[in-house]
Amino acid sequence: HPQLPLASATSMSRFRGTSSVSLDSGKSGAADESGSEESRRAAIVAGRRAKGKRVSKRKVIAGRSTQVHLNIGGSHFVTTRDTLTSDPSCMLAALVSDAFLVGGSRGDPLFVDRDGRYFVHILNWLRDRRVPAGLPVEARTSLCTEADYYGLTHLSEALARVDASATADLTRIDVWRQLTSAPAGPASRSFRGLNLACIDLRHFDLQGADFSGANLQGADLSFANCAGANFTRANLAGAMLADTDARKSNFAHANLRRAVLTNAALHECNLSSANFADAILTNAVFSNANLTNCNVSEGRFKHASREVSVDLLRELGATVHTMRMA
Repeated sequence: HPQLPLASATSMSRFRGTSSVSLDSGKSGAADESGSEESRRAAIVAGRRAKGKRVSKRKVIAGRSTQVHLNIGGSHFVTTRDTLTSDPSCMLAALVSDAFLVGGSRGDPLFVDRDGRYFVHILNWLRDRRVPAGLPVEARTSLCTEADYYGLTHLSEALARVDASATADLTRIDVWRQLTSAPAGPASRSFRGLNLACIDLRHFDLQGADFSGANLQGADLSFANCAGANFTRANLAGAMLADTDARKSNFAHANLRRAVLTNAALHECNLSSANFADAILTNAVFSNANLTNCNVSEGRFKHASREVSVDLLRELGATVHTMRMA
């Protein structure tokens, strides 16, 4: 028999290489297949976890915003726990707490034996903190009674300010006319002893004006120029004096309880015996101001000028109980 030609070394090496490559490719394919399977399993597990988190998150959100059905004196209302708990001190917040919730979202509507005619205003206040406009005096009085019952102190105070502004001696336009129409002089800038509660005097030029003994409760004098003005014994409780220029003004014995004086310029002011209890004086400047015997209990003086310090105020006889410098 004719002898078959032997494969050359080159062809054998090629064969071995080919064989080797095919075997390695098989192993690599198996490894890739195994890796793909593991990746798929990992993806399934991750997807299940993510879905669980989304479901859990939806449950939490739904739990916070659970609808609550209320029966207020026979009138039916539907709201959410978020709304009713927006003011933690309100009686309604306690009513829908887990400790007391026996109806509403779990059974029959929660019954409250009050006048349902005014409850819509209570809900609107809890939602956006707005006082209803256009209510007659009798309705505001009744709403104030309801607010007191539910423990909504801030709504009661807001309604009281509305009543005060309704009986104010002058309006914003009246003040502007007096400042611009009357002959220049002390008389044109005298508002002494007037009821100007809740008046809006933002950006007004009130230099040297006389507000001594005036009722400016809840008034807004933000960005006004009050340099050299006289506020002796004026009632400025809850007033806004943010960014007000009040340099060299006289606030002796003035009531500024809960007033906001953020960024106010109080250089060389006479603040002796003034009441700043619970007032906000963040970034206010007190250079060379007279703070003798003033009351700054609960006052907030964050970043106020360096002239104000607890030790200095105590030396001046000021009341500094729980005063906050930060």
